[in-house]
Amino acid sequence: MSECYPVLKIPKKILDIDVQIPDIKIPEPTVPLRTKKPVKPVMPKLIKPKKIRFLLISFGVFFLSIFIPMPYGAIVLALGFILGVFFYFYNEFNYTTKKTEHDSALRQYEQALKQWQNQELATTNSHSQILTNQIDFIQRNKVIEHYKHRFNQLEVLSPTPGSSAPKGRTEFSFYDKLNRYFPGQILIDYKMVKYVEYPYTPDFILHLPAWKLYVDIEIDEPYDAKKKKPTHCIDVPKDTNRDDFFLEKNWVVIRFAEEQIIISPKSCCKFIASVVSALTGQLIPEELQNTPRLRDVPRWNTKKAKRMARKKYRNYY
Repeated sequence: MSECYPVLKIPKKILDIDVQIPDIKIPEPTVPLRTKKPVKPVMPKLIKPKKIRFLLISFGVFFLSIFIPMPYGAIVLALGFILGVFFYFYNEFNYTTKKTEHDSALRQYEQALKQWQNQELATTNSHSQILTNQIDFIQRNKVIEHYKHRFNQLEVLSPTPGSSAPKGRTEFSFYDKLNRYFPGQILIDYKMVKYVEYPYTPDFILHLPAWKLYVDIEIDEPYDAKKKKPTHCIDVPKDTNRDDFFLEKNWVVIRFAEEQIIISPKSCCKFIASVVSALTGQLIPEELQNTPRLRDVPRWNTKKAKRMARKKYRNYY
């Protein structure tokens, strides 16, 4: 017998199925796109200025000026020298500028090429991982279908609607939480007929029709709010007998202390989701994945429940 809440009881026939569903990453909905490879810049046609050419041209102008009468020869010589110097330095400047621009473009290209290569490697790895995940996901679904078939072979007693049992103070608010995280899977006001006069009424039923799986979810208070009478005591076999009935009908039973439901309703929902996930592979809702673990609460016997009633323990959580 569990000494603390939450209490989890699973039928032997479900335990015998020995559910082992692999935990894998769900395939990404999109595949990363590949980018174009950078284009290497073209080297411009550059002629590097050489001093020997300048000297040869200057010598030619000087030689030509010898055959021209003065003062025209001197003018030709001066103009030739000036033009030679101008074109030499112009070509030097033009060559240096274009080479600098090309060198800069080449460095940018090399950086872009390295980034592209790294991105290509990452994209290839991503494609490979996604493909692996998809294969694993398909295999996982096959495993789930196998276990689902095993569950559907179990004989399970279905509940019937029409219960009018009174509800505790926490049931209404927790019902909203359950519907939020398990939409369309929560039943209330149903009964399990053991004897016609005294049917069992689960506080909540989590029902997965495809699995033919029922989970009885109970909220246990230490004492009755009106008469202060101890309830759900571990030294009284009433709850154990009730749980055994559900287990015989192949229902899973989960019991929470009222204190847990009031203080940590989201953690209680995560506990339920974890149980369902372990049995069926149904994913834990994303909103619950980072929710803290539910804190244990010790169970009580009759003596402790009376003491809690005297101290009005339920008023302080």
